[in-house]
Amino acid sequence: PARAAVTFWEKEVLGKSSGMDNFEGMHGGLLVSLTICWIAVYLVIFKGVASSGKVVYVTVILPYVVLVAFLLRALTLPNAGTGLKFFLMPDFSKILEPMVWIRAANQIFYSI
Repeated sequence: PARAAVTFWEKEVLGKSSGMDNFEGMHGGLLVSLTICWIAVYLVIFKGVASSGKVVYVTVILPYVVLVAFLLRALTLPNAGTGLKFFLMPDFSKILEPMVWIRAANQIFYSI
């Protein structure tokens, strides 16, 4: 699964080619989104510290809006109820298996 994520990132998102001799053009969506971000950064810097209070309102509220949007999207996916049932009603018989604890410790080290 990790290799599939790397392949998706390199081929689809970044649009990486095989080398300098294989130029396939700019990735349109990436170009537009980066341009919008840089214009927003320029406008915030250009306006100065006085406008940073308005920026805080957006940066505080936007993550909650996006989180709610992701939640609503996840709940509308097929088999969302099965996933919620699996998450909310765990199988306690697996708690004695050593592999579960090894994976939990591994996750702790990745989150540090």
